[in-house]
Amino acid sequence: MRLSSSRWTHTGRVLVGGPLGDVRILDPVTALPQARLSGAEPRGLTAVFGLPDGSVGALDEWGAVSLLGEPAPAPGAVASGLLALVDPATADVGKDLRDVVAAFPADVPGGARLTAACALPDGVAFGDDLGRVHLLVQGGRFSAPRHPAPSRGAG
Repeated sequence: MRLSSSRWTHTGRVLVGGPLGDVRILDPVTALPQARLSGAEPRGLTAVFGLPDGSVGALDEWGAVSLLGEPAPAPGAVASGLLALVDPATADVGKDLRDVVAAFPADVPGGARLTAACALPDGVAFGDDLGRVHLLVQGGRFSAPRHPAPSRGAG
């Protein structure tokens, strides 16, 4: 499903994951549904997030990421094809980040499973079951090692 860019912005909608893996987009003031997105098969969701270009993503209970919705191209723009090769201004600037986000579960260092996700202004952050944080942003990919738990003083 493609979302109209005029109907979806990160600041103007709330994403809510449903019990069968669907994502509902709600108006933040009225809580009225604006759209419903669903993947190919039902699955339990751990997190839902938006990307800077308006794409909607979901992290399921097994650590897999799926993109459930992508924004429509801007009016008058052609997002792919020969015109994108000739005129880079018409290219889909969010495609590279979407591709990296969708493929990331297979690339998590150490084979860890993703357990958390949240949107960032320029990408998405993931947490894994080894306690690490991974940032996938338009400027690159960054991972932080697990931080040790704070020690408690004796007595």
